[in-house]
Amino acid sequence: GQGGDERPPTPHQVPDGVPCATVASASPRKGAPVFTIHNPFDWDLEHSGRPRRNGYIPFTTNTGKVDGYRRVKDRTDASEFGALKHSCWTYWGTSGAPIMDAKTAHVVGMHNSWDERNGQRHAVSQEALAKGIRAVLQSEN
Repeated sequence: GQGGDERPPTPHQVPDGVPCATVASASPRKGAPVFTIHNPFDWDLEHSGRPRRNGYIPFTTNTGKVDGYRRVKDRTDASEFGALKHSCWTYWGTSGAPIMDAKTAHVVGMHNSWDERNGQRHAVSQEALAKGIRAVLQSEN
């Protein structure tokens, strides 16, 4: 429904034959090839002059690699920049897009930010995603 009060389907509710992404069982190593499927916003939000179109293709993919991890006590803490650092090209509208292992297509992160000081892209880590999914599934029981 439109009200936003419905929960997403749990794995046992996904109909047979409908492809769905799998969250990786382990975190990727630095240098691992990854990609994202995202929907970059087509209007240039960083141009100081008159608004202009970028020509970005809606629903597109971009490749990159895992650049490492932020030094944090707990990789499940996604309160600021995500713990996973990646080099997939992103733009406004990419937040929430999966970062996927290029060999398995398993989700290893979820893009959430970039550091404007150095251009580093960040994603919520695999650990944080798994923790969140477990919490949702446990709340249904």
